[in-house]
Amino acid sequence: MAELQLVVLLVERMPNLDDLFYFEAVVRHGGFAAAGRALGIPKSKLSRRVAALEQRLDVQLLERSARRLSLTAVGDVFYGHCRAALAEAEAAEEAAHDHEDGAEDALVDEVVDDKATETEAAADEPDADEATTDEIVEIDEAIADEVVEIDEATADEAIADEVVEIDEAIADEVVEDAVDEPVADETTEGTDADQSADDAQKEVN
Repeated sequence: MAELQLVVLLVERMPNLDDLFYFEAVVRHGGFAAAGRALGIPKSKLSRRVAALEQRLDVQLLERSARRLSLTAVGDVFYGHCRAALAEAEAAEEAAHDHEDGAEDALVDEVVDDKATETEAAADEPDADEATTDEIVEIDEAIADEVVEIDEATADEAIADEVVEIDEAIADEVVEDAVDEPVADETTEGTDADQSADDAQKEVN
């Protein structure tokens, strides 16, 4: 609990950079009205913020009069530290932006390098599409050769069947001729024999 109270106390005592910025602008421009015109802020707001800063510090920073505004001795010392603090704050912000830009540039360079490496690796590797195309062509050629072989075998088989049919037809025809001719001769011989027998019988008679 005591540590929490200490943190709260430190936060309350920490200077508000906006108040430091307003105070520095009032001193630099020589008054609330001029500073308000330069910053685009009503001079009443600037006056309230500087007064709140003096109250929080419990010191008087400015000598106010009807005709001019000047720094007190404490105000002069505070003004020097105020300008240094604002300069440091600006430098810190720029450093943060520079670091972020550097990190982004490094990330971009890393991405570019990775992309270049991937491109080189892809260039070194054989083209998968080309390899697939070659394989398909080889398969098509093999299928075509097999089809041609099948067609040739079928044609040879058809020719062989036709030759066999022709040979069988010729053989059948030869057999028929061979069968018909003896029958015709035997019939003729029988007829001649009968005729001779008749003639011999007639002579005897």
